[in-house]
Amino acid sequence: FSKISSINNSLEQLAYKYGLVMKIASLIILKYKTKSL
Repeated sequence: FSKISSINNSLEQLAYKYGLVMKIASLIILKYKTKSL
């Protein structure tokens, strides 16, 4: 059971990091788009 919970925890951390990366990427893309217009 502890193995499953640890895997779940690592997955949550991965999702959190992925979410942050996507936020930063979208911000950069938005800035780039506004600059190119």
